[in-house]
Amino acid sequence: KEIGGLRDETVQIEKEINRVGDSMSSKMNILQNKADDIGNVAGLSLEKQKEVLKGQSEALNGLQSLTQFQSKALEESRAVLQQLANFGHEQQEELLQRQEKLQQAHDHLVENSKSMLAAQFEISAFFYSLIMYFFHLYNFWTWKGRKIHYVVQGEGSPVVLIHGFGASAYHWRYYIPELAKKHKVYAIDLLGFGWSEKAIIEYGMEGPGGGFLAGDCERASSFSWKQYRH
Repeated sequence: KEIGGLRDETVQIEKEINRVGDSMSSKMNILQNKADDIGNVAGLSLEKQKEVLKGQSEALNGLQSLTQFQSKALEESRAVLQQLANFGHEQQEELLQRQEKLQQAHDHLVENSKSMLAAQFEISAFFYSLIMYFFHLYNFWTWKGRKIHYVVQGEGSPVVLIHGFGASAYHWRYYIPELAKKHKVYAIDLLGFGWSEKAIIEYGMEGPGGGFLAGDCERASSFSWKQYRH
């Protein structure tokens, strides 16, 4: 009985050991499964981390590319702005030069206009003085329906100037005043009497000069004139 009891007790112990072993084995399997699950999760996490790192690396490369592009664009923009600034400066310089040339041309034109006005004024003054001069001194007397023009100026011994061309009044202006300082000048223009081709020395005292000298202008029309027509 005691051996039988021990055998039964041994059997029970074996059963208990088997039960405990099965329980331990089951727990070990559970732990192994959990360990496997943890390993799988860790592997997945590592893969995720790798993917994240890869994405970060790609993003960093993209950021570097963007930074390089921005730097290049900024340099090109600065170059374009510098070119525009240089072009604007050149255009401004050219415009200033043109304005200066226009101002010089305007000043030159003004000076020329002043010179022309001064010359016109001098010419006008000359002709005005000439007109006023002959307005007071230019006379004429009629002989056979013709007007014989003459100028009388000065006091002293008489001097007769005979001219045979129509522009004589212009030439009288130069030597009558000088002669009139010492002589009484009679300047006769033959334009109203007839064109003359003779030299002054060929006119005798019986001609116009003699008539003026003998009659002192008042009786000049009563003398006989020789008509010189050629």
